[in-house]
Amino acid sequence: MIRKKINCLKLILALLFLFFLIYQVSALDYESYLNEFSNDNEVCSVDDAFFYNTYNNELTLNVFYNCCFNSENCLLIPIDIQNRKRFQQNDIVELFHTEYMRDSIKSGNLKPDNYFPETADVCNYFGEKFNEQATSLSVEAGATFAPQKYKKTFQIIKTAGHASGLITEFDIGVFVLSVTCKEMSKTEKEAFLKVGECYQLLKQVEAGTSHYGISQEISTCNLDAKTKIKLILDSTGRKIKDVADTLFSVIIAFFRMIFDPIKDNQLNFKIDPTTYQAFQKLYDKISVENNYLNNPNAPSLTLRAEERLNQKFTESSSLYYPLKNRYDLIKKNISGAFSEFLSNKIMKPNLNQAIEREKLSKVSNDLETMKLWINEAKYNSAIKLGNNISIGLDDLDTYLKQHPKPDQKIDFFAIILFLIILGAIIYFAYPYTKDYFDKKDFEVYDRVFMI
Repeated sequence: MIRKKINCLKLILALLFLFFLIYQVSALDYESYLNEFSNDNEVCSVDDAFFYNTYNNELTLNVFYNCCFNSENCLLIPIDIQNRKRFQQNDIVELFHTEYMRDSIKSGNLKPDNYFPETADVCNYFGEKFNEQATSLSVEAGATFAPQKYKKTFQIIKTAGHASGLITEFDIGVFVLSVTCKEMSKTEKEAFLKVGECYQLLKQVEAGTSHYGISQEISTCNLDAKTKIKLILDSTGRKIKDVADTLFSVIIAFFRMIFDPIKDNQLNFKIDPTTYQAFQKLYDKISVENNYLNNPNAPSLTLRAEERLNQKFTESSSLYYPLKNRYDLIKKNISGAFSEFLSNKIMKPNLNQAIEREKLSKVSNDLETMKLWINEAKYNSAIKLGNNISIGLDDLDTYLKQHPKPDQKIDFFAIILFLIILGAIIYFAYPYTKDYFDKKDFEVYDRVFMI
């Protein structure tokens, strides 16, 4: 009962997390970075987007922005719009591999499906029900129904079967099932499961969820699957079994035609592929698809993307820091509201820099925003804002020149008046203050001696 409640709680938490993730993603704006990396006369568009778990195990939502000049000389730039930052170099390389696989899936060069075809498999058909006394596929049947290219193979198997001493009276069905079927079923199952594992990883890529190292993981998985399949294809026992399966497939097709001769206005004589043929097809399929798991241009694409990002970072940073220095210099000439209040109490004439402070505050807020945008890789927005900040500083500098600080001098009368007022306050407040503290001292003294 407790375990069911825990599982129910886990399910609820998982659903809540999924809902939060969907809400968070739906709130993201893919176009928020659309014009952040382009140079003059370049047009950018969103090329692709998918979830990605980084080298540092951080969940991100990557968006590829494709910036082109006259629809040529295009440049792909990946950005993490969920965490609002650029990727590290090793992640960028992996992202280009993932993008390459996703494009290959879209074009049909990669097909992330589990390839478990319906095959004519003697072992799977008979299974444990078959025994040595059963006679199903004799040499005579093979000579009659097998395709021409297998007739000679039947005779070779017959001779090899007697010579090996494994069988006394040769029969294809008995030979395959009693000598090799149990071992083959396990090996074939392992190979099929490994292929399924590889294509499950490709399914993740197709579904838009990938992680650092997934391209190498799929390559390694495919290599392992190919090795397992190659052992099957090179095994003499599997080749013998394929002959039996082929014969079995022919017989099944023959009986299918007898009981259902016409299907879809065509003669119903379809020979199902054997397991061996299925593995051969799988081996060829994986061999071809291995060419689409790693983008050969990933290093150069990464270099180009980083060059553009570094260029934009330099442009925005080189604009920000001089503006920040100008701001700091101008700020020294503008008094704060409190210091201005105190100054006006003891100096004359009075100083009023409320307008200057308002303008300075606007520049300060813009500088903070510009710094934030640089950190978020919103470089072109930062550059544009920097130009506006420069105009704002020019305007403030002009205003300061037109409204210079007055030459203030000490107002002795104001100081004397202030000291008189302060003295009066102290004089009248002293008795009350003294009585208060005396009372507090007595209470402390009383508590100490009571203890």
